[in-house]
Amino acid sequence: MEKIPIDTLPLSKRLSYRQARLVVMIAVGLGMLFSFLQIYLDYFSTQKEFDSSINQLVDTIKQPAIQAAYTLDRGLAEKVVQGLFHYQAIYKVELLDDSKETLAIDKKALIETQWRWISELIFGREKIYQIPLFLPQNSQFGLLKITVDTHFIAISFLERGLVILMSGLARHLLLAALLLYLFHYIVTKPLFNIAITLASIDPFQPEKNHLSSPPGHDEDELGQLVNSINQLLKFIRKGITERERILQEMEVAKQAAEAANEAKTLFLQKMSHELRTPMNGVMGMLQLTLYTELTPTQREYLEIAQTSGEHLSGLIDDVLDISTIEKGEVKLKCEPFEIGRVVEETVESLAEQAYGKQIELITLITPEIPQWVKGDRARFRQIITNLLNNAIKFTDQGEVFIQVNPTLVDDKQVLLYCEVSDTGIGIPKEMRPYIFDKFNQGDNSLTRQHEGAGIGLTLCKQLVELMGGNIDVQSELGQGSTFWFSVMLQPAEQPVVSTISNNFNWLRILIVDDSANQRRVLSEYLTHWEVVYDTADTASLALNKLRAAVIQNRPFDIAIIDQNLLDANGASLSRTIKTDVNIVTTRLIILTPLLAPTPPTGLDIYLNRPFRQMQLYQAIQQAEQLQPVHLSQVIPAVESLYPHDEQKNILLVEDNTFNQKVAIGCFRKLGLHVDVAHSGQEAVSKLAQSHYDAIFMDCQMPEMDGYEATRLIRQQEGSERHIPIIAITANAIETDQERYLADLMDDYISKPFKLETLRDMLRRWILSS
Repeated sequence: MEKIPIDTLPLSKRLSYRQARLVVMIAVGLGMLFSFLQIYLDYFSTQKEFDSSINQLVDTIKQPAIQAAYTLDRGLAEKVVQGLFHYQAIYKVELLDDSKETLAIDKKALIETQWRWISELIFGREKIYQIPLFLPQNSQFGLLKITVDTHFIAISFLERGLVILMSGLARHLLLAALLLYLFHYIVTKPLFNIAITLASIDPFQPEKNHLSSPPGHDEDELGQLVNSINQLLKFIRKGITERERILQEMEVAKQAAEAANEAKTLFLQKMSHELRTPMNGVMGMLQLTLYTELTPTQREYLEIAQTSGEHLSGLIDDVLDISTIEKGEVKLKCEPFEIGRVVEETVESLAEQAYGKQIELITLITPEIPQWVKGDRARFRQIITNLLNNAIKFTDQGEVFIQVNPTLVDDKQVLLYCEVSDTGIGIPKEMRPYIFDKFNQGDNSLTRQHEGAGIGLTLCKQLVELMGGNIDVQSELGQGSTFWFSVMLQPAEQPVVSTISNNFNWLRILIVDDSANQRRVLSEYLTHWEVVYDTADTASLALNKLRAAVIQNRPFDIAIIDQNLLDANGASLSRTIKTDVNIVTTRLIILTPLLAPTPPTGLDIYLNRPFRQMQLYQAIQQAEQLQPVHLSQVIPAVESLYPHDEQKNILLVEDNTFNQKVAIGCFRKLGLHVDVAHSGQEAVSKLAQSHYDAIFMDCQMPEMDGYEATRLIRQQEGSERHIPIIAITANAIETDQERYLADLMDDYISKPFKLETLRDMLRRWILSS
């Protein structure tokens, strides 16, 4: 085991030094306080002693001074003055008579030293003593003035003060050294030994995990510390043993989980193939049958069967996607796509489902959003599809509103914010934290009447996080829900020039719609196109505004009218407008539900909801040019790609009879000639005998699978011609898709496939060539 290094601490970091320093600082502080107090008292004592010595000196010469002053004897006065100079501190003496006349005076120079400024600071420069001279009759007849140099007083005082301070400092230093040694010996050294012993302990050798108390410290705080450490080591040793046991169990569980996960993956791949193969037959035959002549009842039954099949196919895709994401095998694509088109196409694909429940779908693509971005188009559409499906599923009346806004756009990234709100049943507060968990749809008592497996939101959360964003929900029970998410994309160059330009600034348009969200969408678009507009939420208000605008000589050029207003329908409002001579010139755009019947005569524009931004733009153009038009959302029937005299030859490699019939029917519906090979080996043989424009290759077949057949075909064709080979697979897992493209195949299509998907695939690989 690697030992923990124990560094030798510097003196300033040691506990003994810190304790000794604290004690010495307190002792020095108190000592200095008492020293200064002693010096302060000595200051006054020194002055008192000096005054006493001067008085004693004066007493010795007082009588001669009195005699000289009384007799006015100047010679005696001189002797008295000179006699006083024998005292070194006196530097000036003056003797005066009773009339203040000087009898004798003398002085000497002051002593100048480097410390004189200190003496003058403490005692002043000089000190004057005035001694009156009296006769026995107590009458004054003279004065003796003595001036003293205080430097002599200060020198002795400073010497004593210095001795006091130095002796105190020496005592304190000695005390500090003694305390430092005692603290080191009693505290620091035992603690350091404990630290060294503790650092050398190997937790994986339990028999050595014990500390001994330092000698003489069994009963004090250090002994208690050692006992506590031993208890802690005991718990650590127990914890390590328990952890090793848990790690062993976790390793066994991990191996079992990995084996189970691998088995799950193999099972999903197997089930993907086994489910999609018959699903392809069911869905394919339903599609082909729907393109035949049917009675209305027969068509209704077949459409219900097709919708149920598509729902089952989508459920299989979601389960496989969740499994793939959990394994970390999903790799996001980075390809340019048009945001608005993806969102609008997704909404259109769900429009019939919403129309069946009398729910209105409303789309707002904020005009400020970049038209083209780079990212995974399919995953982005999958998120929107799942959220819209979820909103439609749990909404029985009202509307579902989706809006897309940019929150960050620069040269390196585009952060999109998407919001899907509905007027559905809402989510209980206690269930909101679990709404993104797998197989959880909220309160079962409220959702048992709605279909679904509860994995769509889980898949959305995983995909959003893979795309660098977040997802959350705001909802109240009975008041609908709002799901929002953000994804990080990259900016892309615009491959085509937009056909929308802001050239409607001369138009005045009235929006008539009882839906606040629909009015908001129309207002956003019209504002972007620089249109002057107004809004009304009822037919009566719309008529008032139309007539008032005429009176103000500012008539509206166009009115965009919702057919299903609360107080009237669009047709009746249109008839009223057309019969009013004042507002008859206003052109009309009527917003009608999906699959609405043929519009009444006299309408300028008939536009199905949900509409695309481009369709609204074109409707305004047509209305402005007085050209009636019917813009419908109904998807046209699939037509042949090629005339019969230009048929392309397709080689279908498929071993399943039912899938052969489905594929043959789809290819013939698209005007293509089909040959069938039942195995990879037969496909290689047929290719050597005939010319084909494309090969659709099943990958799992007996004798020779599609991968091996593809390798042989690529070896035979050389460099002169490259035949497009499209994999037909029942495995939709990401790793399988990568394998198809890596094995010299050009593209892949998953079972069950729609006729439109097959048509797009053929256009991509055959029509271009």
